[in-house]
Amino acid sequence: MQIEPAVAGPPPRWSRSLKRVSFSLFLLSSTFALGSPVYRANLSQFVSDSWNREKGLPQNAVAAMEQTQDGYLWLATRAGLVRFDGVRAKLFDGAGIPGLGTDVIAKLKVDSDGALWAAPQSPGLFRYDGVRWSRLGAESGLPSGPIKELQKGPTGKLWATPTEGGLLEWNGKKFCPVPTPKPLPPSAVLRVLHASDGAIWLGFAQDGLIRWQGSDWRIYGTKQGLFASSVFGLAESSNGTIWVGGYLGIQAIVNGKFNPKLTLAAAKGKEVEFSLQVSPDEIWWGTRESGVLRYKDGEVEILTAGPMLYDDRIRSGLIDAEGSIWLGTQHGLNRLHPPRILFFGDYEGFYSERAERALLTPSGKIVQINENGSLELGLGTERQRIGVHPLPNRNQDLIGISKDQTIWLRDSQNAFFAVRNGRYVRQNFPPGENAVVFLETSSGDQLVGTFGGRLLSGAGDKWTYVPHPFPLSGARITVLAEGQDKTLWVGTEAHGLASYSRGLWRVWKKDFGSLAKDILSLHCDMQGRVWAGTNSGIVLIENGKLHFINKSTGSQDEIITALAIDKSGNLWAAGLDGIVRIPAEELNKLSEGPNAPLKSQIFAARDGLRFPEALAFAPSSVSADGTVSFLMARGLAQIVPDMVWVNQQAPKTQIEEVLLDGVPLPPSASIQMPARSTRVEFRFTALSLLQPERISFRYRMLGYDKEWVESDKVRSAVYSGLRGGKYEFQVLSTNGDGVSSHIPATVVIEKKKRFSEAAWFPFLMPTLVGSIAYAGYRIRTMQLRAKHHLVLAERQRIARELHDGLLQEFNGATLKLAAIQIKCAGNEVGADLDRVVDGLEQSLTESRQAIQTLRGREWEGVRLYSALQECAEGMCRPTQVKIQCMESGSYDEPGTDVKEAFWQIAREAIRNSLKHGNPTQIRLELAVDKNDLILSVDDDGRGFDPHKAAPNQGTRFGLSGLKERAKRVGGSLQIESAAGGGCRLRFRISIRESQSRVINVLRNAAKATSRWRVALDQVDKG
Repeated sequence: MQIEPAVAGPPPRWSRSLKRVSFSLFLLSSTFALGSPVYRANLSQFVSDSWNREKGLPQNAVAAMEQTQDGYLWLATRAGLVRFDGVRAKLFDGAGIPGLGTDVIAKLKVDSDGALWAAPQSPGLFRYDGVRWSRLGAESGLPSGPIKELQKGPTGKLWATPTEGGLLEWNGKKFCPVPTPKPLPPSAVLRVLHASDGAIWLGFAQDGLIRWQGSDWRIYGTKQGLFASSVFGLAESSNGTIWVGGYLGIQAIVNGKFNPKLTLAAAKGKEVEFSLQVSPDEIWWGTRESGVLRYKDGEVEILTAGPMLYDDRIRSGLIDAEGSIWLGTQHGLNRLHPPRILFFGDYEGFYSERAERALLTPSGKIVQINENGSLELGLGTERQRIGVHPLPNRNQDLIGISKDQTIWLRDSQNAFFAVRNGRYVRQNFPPGENAVVFLETSSGDQLVGTFGGRLLSGAGDKWTYVPHPFPLSGARITVLAEGQDKTLWVGTEAHGLASYSRGLWRVWKKDFGSLAKDILSLHCDMQGRVWAGTNSGIVLIENGKLHFINKSTGSQDEIITALAIDKSGNLWAAGLDGIVRIPAEELNKLSEGPNAPLKSQIFAARDGLRFPEALAFAPSSVSADGTVSFLMARGLAQIVPDMVWVNQQAPKTQIEEVLLDGVPLPPSASIQMPARSTRVEFRFTALSLLQPERISFRYRMLGYDKEWVESDKVRSAVYSGLRGGKYEFQVLSTNGDGVSSHIPATVVIEKKKRFSEAAWFPFLMPTLVGSIAYAGYRIRTMQLRAKHHLVLAERQRIARELHDGLLQEFNGATLKLAAIQIKCAGNEVGADLDRVVDGLEQSLTESRQAIQTLRGREWEGVRLYSALQECAEGMCRPTQVKIQCMESGSYDEPGTDVKEAFWQIAREAIRNSLKHGNPTQIRLELAVDKNDLILSVDDDGRGFDPHKAAPNQGTRFGLSGLKERAKRVGGSLQIESAAGGGCRLRFRISIRESQSRVINVLRNAAKATSRWRVALDQVDKG
């Protein structure tokens, strides 16, 4: 059943930037049945980009543009010539083009050899062969005046047209006049068209148009019907029609004559600047003050200044190798490209502010409520009114559509209506229930889900509750769907999913987990699978098993508001960030495991979705011709899967520049790097102008990197600290559709070796460091030895003064007292003198021992054990104490300072034992324990308690002095004693530490080699 059109709605609301001037240009068919759309993109649906000074261009006005074979886009601006890769713009001014000076490039052209030609405003031409620039002048056959225009001849060779007239062709060495059957008019040739029938059409600056084929020379001027004598655009349709553009409009020549019926009325009076042949039946015209005109299949669109176009003056145009349209305006550069996804928004007549109240039909058409509250079908000029609410009511929510094309809706008073044949029929609906979703099953049953979580079934215009109550009563029902096995699936908000089959309900809330609580969409495919879009990704229910697809496994979007399966089995999912496509072959991986990663592709603003966010709880549709439609938050998105183009052209990866320590080098395949250089930077690009921001890179330095380094957006790589040797830098690129370049761009780097990287350096360095360290050790040893000798000399001086002075006086006094003692023998005075003389003799003995301690002893040629044995036996000989000396183990003789410490400690220990311990036996032992040399002095005297001795008593027993001597040479002293239990002294020192310092220094020297290398590197840099 068709919906009969009522009164036509108001005209579409267009912004200033886009005007429609012909009929039937929207996707909707001319009839108003819910039929299938036909793929066609309007200018408003193109993907647009723009660049100006704020976005990196040196200057805004783009007078001319060309694309060279390597993929670069060249722009002629007032600031100079600009090379553009879609991301970075490099300026070639007087410094980059020898001979240009302050001149301005006005025209550009690439010839059949791939060379870029540039015409300045002054006489002469510049030619760029991809490596260097050269300037051509009168010696190459050029006239004395400037070149007005550059064109291609029939064979692809460059044609140059001087300002004073004529036509010159480049033969590879010089310019020669092009032979013509008749003399050319005096004004310059501005445009050249090589027609399909072999004719050459020449458009002149002031002399009209000439058709030249062999000897046929036909002139078209104002007398023959030409609007104006200046021709700025020439193009040809597939049927052979010649289109001529001038400053008064665009005309058509058919079979050699002007055809007024084909004159583009929309272009009348508009000054054409150039024509751009996009395809045999698509021609773009740039105008001086009226934007750009697009002529396609007999229809005209005009795009003027606005979001998609900087300015109404279009100075130049180009179609690149990847199908993008580039327009140079007075105020910047614009790029337009056909979309992958067709989006219908405000420009196309969609009421975006009421998108949530729209309805998507099974065939992909739109039903909306207009600003007056009327029900409309279609978009733009094809929009038709199909119903009017009995009462003025703008706030109507469209619920669904049944197979007989009845539209179901709810108004602001929660009244439920069926719209049939343009008439609103109010339904007998339970009071208090708000219908939110509609479903017609395969058996013809009509179901409605409510905001309060109730299901109702309709018969005629009466609705009753289903006999088996919905188990999630109170939960808002968001979506209804029927599976291939006639199972009813019900999605809710915040309460998960439920299914009804064979009289039983099943709630899937626990199966979905705690995250997927909101069911935003459902889709039951032909294979019996159920797909659920949730707030946590996609859930697939297959044979009772659940599979989850989220961002970590390939969905690229978490919140999925609509789902569809196209005829090839590909899954399309609409979400907040765009529309995701998962190929059918990737979906088959779900059977491999729950976490199988899936490859997917997301379509967003860069693919035609001006507003990528999808509408929650909105249905999707797949029409009979395979078109997939989604209702978005601000429009309608339609996808023709077979016509979603893929950029199969691999990017041309190129290394633009190499910088050594920040200084750019001339382009070269091999670079010599001095040894003193520490930093090298590679700047590269991928010459794909189609979605350059989606290009990714990977690079590596052979000889340095073990694996490829991934780089998404950064177009440079920096290496520092390279050692001398040969390296090869490689870089590959991949476009946004996954097509990669197979041959990497490469640069060979050969760095000279530094002094510290020589083959013999690892052997020399430890030796050098060891020698220096050993010399330092020897110097230090000599200094210590000299200091030791000074200390000994001072001690000997003090001892000598004591011996020759004070000690001699004490000795004399003792002798005199002894003489008096003899005279007083036998009386009380004699007894007192005996005690005094005995005390003085004991003091003399101790003084001699102290003097001996100060003097030390000479160790040259004396073994340590022999000195210790001699000292012990000498001190015990005058007493009745038995002395026992022992030596165990073998060892190397320690240094003089260590020997002196052993001797002094042993001497002081025996003296203290004899003086305070009253022993009967003393035992001295010198032993070796691994790397330690140990001195033990034991006695069986009365001992003492070390813990009860006060600190100031240490001097009494000589303990403080012993510990200080031990610490001074790096040893440790341990004393064990108890009252009545004798005393035991242990002095331990590491003979490796004391005797092997040179070996340790040499070992440390190897570790210091790297620090020496760093120091030598600094010397190399200096």
